[in-house]
Amino acid sequence: MAYQLRLYAPTGAGITSLAVLDSSGTLLGNVAPAGTDTACFNKKGLTTGVTITPSLEDGVTVSMWVVNVDGSVYYQYTDTCTIGYDSSASNIQVRLEVEGTPTTTYYATLSFNANRGTGAPSTLYGSSADGTGYVTFTIPSTIPTRNGYTFTGWAANSSGTGTIWSPGGTYTGYGTTTYPGQGHTLYAVWTQSNSGYVWIYSNGWHKYIPWIYSNGWSKCIPWVYSNGWKRGS
Repeated sequence: MAYQLRLYAPTGAGITSLAVLDSSGTLLGNVAPAGTDTACFNKKGLTTGVTITPSLEDGVTVSMWVVNVDGSVYYQYTDTCTIGYDSSASNIQVRLEVEGTPTTTYYATLSFNANRGTGAPSTLYGSSADGTGYVTFTIPSTIPTRNGYTFTGWAANSSGTGTIWSPGGTYTGYGTTTYPGQGHTLYAVWTQSNSGYVWIYSNGWHKYIPWIYSNGWSKCIPWVYSNGWKRGS
């Protein structure tokens, strides 16, 4: 004797789909929840047992399968509901209950711009499912370089104003629900080095120490003022 199977699943509870397979592993249907009053899977003429496996959002777990076989109710507390074939059954109804807070995974990327320097870290890819929509990154320890300048951190703009993030610190930015997510960029912040060198550009930047003539040629090491006069090295 064949039986009819009806499957009910609540909407908005973190269930994305339910796969129904017969005992041979053949997919009978992959359906979306339709609510507690409308069967999302309704098939007559079944002559084998079935398994029902849900796909759930992050943070959601199966709390109970409620199965009513011709008036006899029983429960299953596993992720997958298994129903054996019973030739005396004519009508099997299954209701899925879940628990937990459905959360959405958010994605973001963090890129680094050397800002006229070289050696910036590679782009970072991150995700978060804490429900806030934000993704947090740990800033790499890699330090970019730039001739005549000292690296002092990372800023959210190329002018270096506002908040400065240091290597090893954290940066938090908003994400989107599609991979790879919202892009964020940090720019290297530079302060001019008191090296005593003059830099000139000729097929690339080169250090240049000026010379002056006073009873013979000699190197001229310039002085700079930064909280007092300092001689270059």
